[in-house]
Amino acid sequence: MLRRLVLGSAAVVTMAAFGWTAAQAQSAPAGSYQKTCTGISVSGTTLNASCKTFSGQSMQTNLPYYASCVGDIGNINGTLACAGPNGSYALTCTNATVSGNTLSASCKKINGQMQQTSLPGFQGFQGNISNSDGQLKSGNC
Repeated sequence: MLRRLVLGSAAVVTMAAFGWTAAQAQSAPAGSYQKTCTGISVSGTTLNASCKTFSGQSMQTNLPYYASCVGDIGNINGTLACAGPNGSYALTCTNATVSGNTLSASCKKINGQMQQTSLPGFQGFQGNISNSDGQLKSGNC
């Protein structure tokens, strides 16, 4: 027990001597924001960065609860934001998840029953993702 305490204390002292903190140990999530943002860090549940606006100026910004974003995290004119997937499907679908480039959800059919569905290759699609009788679809129904 004493040995564990001594070893644990030594590790904390070593981390403090090198300036390491738990926040620095967290890695930033992937996303298109990394192309136009710098000084990226994570502090607890918040993503922080300095991001370029449309005019090229840098702006300090943060995104609380970034882990709840489904899909991409983007830079929208100097502001970090959950950037996708967007669309009318969210009105009639639940439990949306993203795995790689595939959006999956449970969507309501015309008869009211819920159906598990997925849309491969949705990332990069600029426009509406809709629910067409229980099927996710790029574009309107």
